[in-house]
Amino acid sequence: MKQPTIAAVCALVAADPPRSCTDRAALATALGFDDVARGGGHHETRVMPFDEVARVLACTRRNVHQLCRAGQLRKVTFPGRKLSRGVFAEDVTRLVAACVKGGM
Repeated sequence: MKQPTIAAVCALVAADPPRSCTDRAALATALGFDDVARGGGHHETRVMPFDEVARVLACTRRNVHQLCRAGQLRKVTFPGRKLSRGVFAEDVTRLVAACVKGGM
């Protein structure tokens, strides 16, 4: 996402923040983070493909790669491979949470 887009989303969330756990769970479900909405008892390391990350962040694959280059997301490359396969799901969750809190 471009910086003005991120600032606009953060401003929208700051103008009308979620008020309860139910609201936060509904927001997490709407953003595609169902494990966060269920309480996320166990945390498995999950790799999200670039297409899925782009869909969740509402941006392009190129923007996802730019976020990786900026150090906000970590790319995952499997052993014996040259190309990255995606990013860690926990990094995407952390990025969305920071944006929702307005701490970008």
